Amino acid sequence: MDIMAVSRCLRDMKPFETVVAGCSSVDAALEAAQDLEATQGKAFELLFLDYSLPGHSGFEALGRMRAEGLDIPTILMTGMPGEAVLLQAMKSGVIDFLPKSAVSPSSVQRAVQNAIEKADLAREAAHKTAELERTVARLEQRQREIESFYHNVSHELKTPLTSAREFVSLVVDGAVGEVSDDQSKLLQAALGGCDQMVTCLNDLLDASRLDVGQVALIQEPVNLARLLEDVIAQFEPSAASAQVHLRFCPPVTSAVVSVDAERIRQAMGQLLSNAIKFSHPGGSVDVAIDLSREDAVAVSVADTGCGIHPDDLPRVFDRLYQSSTEDAATLRGLGMGLYIAREIIRLHGGTLSAVSEQGAGSTFILLLPGRHGSPSVPLAASGTAR
Repeated sequence: MDIMAVSRCLRDMKPFETVVAGCSSVDAALEAAQDLEATQGKAFELLFLDYSLPGHSGFEALGRMRAEGLDIPTILMTGMPGEAVLLQAMKSGVIDFLPKSAVSPSSVQRAVQNAIEKADLAREAAHKTAELERTVARLEQRQREIESFYHNVSHELKTPLTSAREFVSLVVDGAVGEVSDDQSKLLQAALGGCDQMVTCLNDLLDASRLDVGQVALIQEPVNLARLLEDVIAQFEPSAASAQVHLRFCPPVTSAVVSVDAERIRQAMGQLLSNAIKFSHPGGSVDVAIDLSREDAVAVSVADTGCGIHPDDLPRVFDRLYQSSTEDAATLRGLGMGLYIAREIIRLHGGTLSAVSEQGAGSTFILLLPGRHGSPSVPLAASGTAR
């Protein structure tokens, strides 16, 4: 290790000669090395720097050295130890501090050894940090590529899919001739497949927009009970088809919150669809509004379905996550629904959580900030379609 000692007084350097003689040498022109300018062009790995140099402080000299891109591990020496100097030394990034009154061969040896160890740790930390930054940059780039892929694929597929659905609908309606019952069943299955694909594509688009912050809310005071009644009415046919009872008992007191009605519809739709899908025939899905909180309104969606395995519960809101225990009847979609619902609620400043017992059903709890009661402004019961 090459060591440079910079001091205004040559006799302060005497202990160094004993310490470093066997492994390295202080600059031969030690007397000339009374300022950092005298060290230019000389390679060294450790710097002993005097606090007081001719015409300026060691901190000023160190600042100039750092400004020139030289970051040499530095041990500060001073004959004026004190709290202010120690604090300044810490802020300047020196690696150690050595009072001149304590300078001896043994103290210098310890300082050198400590500096070597700290410098090695700092280099390793810098290397790991740089490696981590490169990894993060690669992951962020990969994330952008995935999001772009979702967006582009959704757009590219949605237009021809919409056309295909319209053509099938024309055939079902008899626009090109009479359709038999058997043909009608096959065509209805094709329409259902088209609708499912459109839902998946819409989920991909919404997820990509949510990821990049392109979803803007249009919030207005909304009667939450009326909004939920509208959403539930839309899901009654699918619940009846699955032989699941869909129930909602609105509260006596009106629940008014400032939300984007269409986005809350979307989030609730994801929750209801999920609850119906995982409920067994004869089961039930219960929607309720809880007004007991001071600063929030709670909406719960409880089903009597198969429940969620404890290992899966922490991940149910992850994007693209689907439980490995799902069967063919429930393994539909992309695993985006709960993720989208949670992100929509987060945009409103709320939370979405789940509690479940395997084999005994699940309850999803949606919290929206705000107070309940009758508003002094007109309500948007169902929201503005857009």
